[in-house]
Amino acid sequence: MGAHRRRAGLTLAELTVSIVVLALVSGILMSLLIQALKMYNQGLAETSANDRASTALALMLPDVREAVNVDYPGPQQIDFTLPQKDANGYNYVNPSTRSLQAGLQVRYYLSDGTGATPSTAGTYLWRAKRNIGETTWTPERILTSEVDHLLFTYAPTTDLLELVQCEITVRASASPGSFARTVVGEICLRNH
Repeated sequence: MGAHRRRAGLTLAELTVSIVVLALVSGILMSLLIQALKMYNQGLAETSANDRASTALALMLPDVREAVNVDYPGPQQIDFTLPQKDANGYNYVNPSTRSLQAGLQVRYYLSDGTGATPSTAGTYLWRAKRNIGETTWTPERILTSEVDHLLFTYAPTTDLLELVQCEITVRASASPGSFARTVVGEICLRNH
Protein backbone atom coordinates (compact mmCIF):
# COMPACT_ATOMS: atom_id res chain seq x y z
CA MET A 1 0.00 0.00 0.00
CA GLY A 2 1.59 3.18 0.75
CA ALA A 3 5.28 3.06 1.15
CA HIS A 4 5.38 6.72 1.94
CA ARG A 5 3.27 7.32 4.94
CA ARG A 6 3.39 10.64 6.73
CA ARG A 7 4.26 10.44 10.40
CA ALA A 8 1.78 11.91 12.81
CA GLY A 9 4.29 13.54 15.18
CA LEU A 10 7.35 15.77 14.99
CA THR A 11 10.82 14.63 15.74
CA LEU A 12 12.69 16.10 18.67
CA ALA A 13 14.87 18.16 16.31
CA GLU A 14 11.83 19.60 14.48
CA LEU A 15 10.16 20.41 17.78
CA THR A 16 13.30 22.16 19.05
CA VAL A 17 13.62 24.24 15.88
CA SER A 18 9.92 25.23 16.12
CA ILE A 19 10.31 26.32 19.75
CA VAL A 20 13.45 28.34 18.97
CA VAL A 21 11.74 30.08 16.01
CA LEU A 22 8.66 30.79 18.14
CA ALA A 23 10.86 32.18 20.96
CA LEU A 24 12.73 34.43 18.51
CA VAL A 25 9.52 35.75 16.97
CA SER A 26 8.05 36.33 20.47
CA GLY A 27 11.22 38.12 21.57
CA ILE A 28 11.18 40.38 18.52
CA LEU A 29 7.51 41.20 19.02
CA MET A 30 8.07 41.91 22.73
CA SER A 31 11.01 44.18 21.89
CA LEU A 32 8.88 46.09 19.37
CA LEU A 33 6.09 46.44 21.96
CA ILE A 34 8.51 47.76 24.59
CA GLN A 35 9.97 50.28 22.12
CA ALA A 36 6.48 51.41 21.12
CA LEU A 37 5.54 51.90 24.80
CA LYS A 38 8.75 53.89 25.42
CA MET A 39 7.98 56.12 22.44
CA TYR A 40 4.40 56.58 23.65
CA ASN A 41 5.61 57.52 27.17
CA GLN A 42 8.15 59.94 25.70
CA GLY A 43 5.51 61.59 23.53
CA LEU A 44 3.15 61.82 26.50
CA ALA A 45 5.89 63.38 28.67
CA GLU A 46 6.85 65.88 25.97
CA THR A 47 3.22 66.86 25.47
CA SER A 48 2.70 67.21 29.21
CA ALA A 49 5.77 69.42 29.61
CA ASN A 50 4.75 71.57 26.64
CA ASP A 51 1.16 71.91 27.89
CA ARG A 52 2.22 72.87 31.41
CA ALA A 53 4.72 75.46 30.13
CA SER A 54 2.14 76.91 27.71
CA THR A 55 -0.52 77.08 30.44
CA ALA A 56 1.86 78.87 32.81
CA LEU A 57 2.60 81.46 30.11
CA ALA A 58 -1.10 81.84 29.33
CA LEU A 59 -1.70 82.67 33.00
CA MET A 60 1.26 85.04 33.41
CA LEU A 61 1.31 87.15 30.27
CA PRO A 62 -2.17 88.75 30.56
CA ASP A 63 -1.24 89.90 34.09
CA VAL A 64 1.98 91.45 32.82
CA ARG A 65 0.10 93.15 29.96
CA GLU A 66 -2.24 94.82 32.46
CA ALA A 67 0.62 96.14 34.60
CA VAL A 68 0.63 99.84 35.39
CA ASN A 69 4.39 99.54 35.85
CA VAL A 70 7.05 96.88 36.35
CA ASP A 71 8.57 97.35 39.80
CA TYR A 72 11.37 94.79 39.53
CA PRO A 73 12.42 93.58 36.10
CA GLY A 74 14.72 90.76 37.16
CA PRO A 75 15.97 87.91 35.00
CA GLN A 76 14.33 85.10 37.03
CA GLN A 77 11.60 87.10 38.77
CA ILE A 78 9.22 89.87 37.82
CA ASP A 79 7.31 92.18 40.18
CA PHE A 80 4.68 94.53 38.80
CA THR A 81 1.70 96.59 39.87
CA LEU A 82 -1.78 96.05 38.48
CA PRO A 83 -4.27 98.90 38.22
CA GLN A 84 -6.73 99.42 41.04
CA LYS A 85 -10.25 98.11 40.32
CA ASP A 86 -13.52 99.89 41.07
CA ALA A 87 -16.60 98.24 42.61
CA ASN A 88 -17.63 96.84 39.21
CA GLY A 89 -14.21 95.29 38.53
CA TYR A 90 -13.12 97.92 36.00
CA ASN A 91 -9.82 99.77 36.13
CA TYR A 92 -10.16 102.84 38.35
CA VAL A 93 -9.08 106.10 36.74
CA ASN A 94 -8.36 108.97 39.10
CA PRO A 95 -10.57 111.84 37.87
CA SER A 96 -8.09 114.56 38.86
CA THR A 97 -5.01 113.02 37.23
CA ARG A 98 -6.86 110.98 34.57
CA SER A 99 -4.45 108.14 35.13
CA LEU A 100 -4.75 104.62 36.42
CA GLN A 101 -4.28 104.17 40.15
CA ALA A 102 -1.87 101.57 41.48
CA GLY A 103 -3.56 98.51 42.93
CA LEU A 104 -2.42 94.98 43.70
CA GLN A 105 1.24 94.08 43.28
CA VAL A 106 2.05 90.70 41.70
CA ARG A 107 5.24 88.63 41.62
CA TYR A 108 6.11 85.61 39.47
CA TYR A 109 9.12 83.64 40.63
CA LEU A 110 10.66 80.22 41.19
CA SER A 111 10.67 78.72 44.67
CA ASP A 112 10.31 75.47 46.54
CA GLY A 113 6.94 73.90 47.40
CA THR A 114 6.26 76.47 50.14
CA GLY A 115 6.69 79.55 47.94
CA ALA A 116 8.15 81.40 50.93
CA THR A 117 11.17 82.93 49.20
CA PRO A 118 12.28 83.29 45.58
CA SER A 119 15.05 80.87 44.67
CA THR A 120 16.59 80.10 41.30
CA ALA A 121 17.10 76.55 42.60
CA GLY A 122 13.33 76.16 43.05
CA THR A 123 11.29 74.09 40.62
CA TYR A 124 7.83 75.56 41.30
CA LEU A 125 6.57 78.64 39.45
CA TRP A 126 4.64 80.77 41.93
CA ARG A 127 2.31 83.76 41.77
CA ALA A 128 2.44 85.92 44.90
CA LYS A 129 0.60 89.13 45.70
CA ARG A 130 0.58 92.03 48.12
CA ASN A 131 -1.42 95.20 48.52
CA ILE A 132 0.14 98.60 47.96
CA GLY A 133 1.94 99.70 51.13
CA GLU A 134 2.41 96.14 52.46
CA THR A 135 5.88 94.66 52.79
CA THR A 136 5.05 90.96 52.90
CA TRP A 137 4.34 88.92 49.79
CA THR A 138 1.67 86.22 50.09
CA PRO A 139 2.22 83.16 47.89
CA GLU A 140 -1.09 82.75 46.11
CA ARG A 141 -0.79 79.72 43.84
CA ILE A 142 1.57 77.42 41.97
CA LEU A 143 1.31 77.82 38.21
CA THR A 144 3.35 74.72 37.41
CA SER A 145 6.06 72.46 38.79
CA GLU A 146 9.21 70.78 37.50
CA VAL A 147 10.47 74.08 36.08
CA ASP A 148 14.09 73.85 34.99
CA HIS A 149 14.46 77.40 33.73
CA LEU A 150 12.64 80.73 33.96
CA LEU A 151 13.95 83.83 32.24
CA PHE A 152 12.45 87.28 31.72
CA THR A 153 14.05 89.61 29.17
CA TYR A 154 13.07 93.19 28.52
CA ALA A 155 13.12 95.41 25.46
CA PRO A 156 14.45 97.83 24.56
CA THR A 157 15.94 98.24 28.10
CA THR A 158 14.78 97.89 31.68
CA ASP A 159 14.70 101.70 31.94
CA LEU A 160 12.58 102.14 28.81
CA LEU A 161 10.42 99.09 29.15
CA GLU A 162 8.00 98.28 26.34
CA LEU A 163 8.16 94.53 25.87
CA VAL A 164 8.53 91.59 28.26
CA GLN A 165 9.59 88.19 26.99
CA CYS A 166 9.24 85.12 29.19
CA GLU A 167 11.03 81.84 28.54
CA ILE A 168 10.06 78.82 30.62
CA THR A 169 11.40 75.27 30.47
CA VAL A 170 9.31 72.55 32.09
CA ARG A 171 10.36 68.93 32.59
CA ALA A 172 8.16 65.85 32.64
CA SER A 173 9.30 62.44 33.78
CA ALA A 174 8.89 59.34 31.66
CA SER A 175 10.53 55.98 32.08
CA PRO A 176 13.48 55.68 31.72
CA GLY A 177 14.26 59.42 31.81
CA SER A 178 12.64 62.82 31.56
CA PHE A 179 11.97 65.30 28.78
CA ALA A 180 12.00 69.10 28.84
CA ARG A 181 10.18 71.58 26.65
CA THR A 182 10.84 75.32 26.41
CA VAL A 183 8.09 77.77 25.55
CA VAL A 184 8.64 81.48 24.88
CA GLY A 185 6.02 84.21 24.99
CA GLU A 186 6.20 87.97 24.74
CA ILE A 187 3.81 90.77 25.49
CA CYS A 188 3.78 94.52 24.96
CA LEU A 189 3.14 96.44 28.13
CA ARG A 190 0.16 98.75 28.46
CA ASN A 191 0.25 101.85 26.24
CA HIS A 192 3.07 100.58 24.01
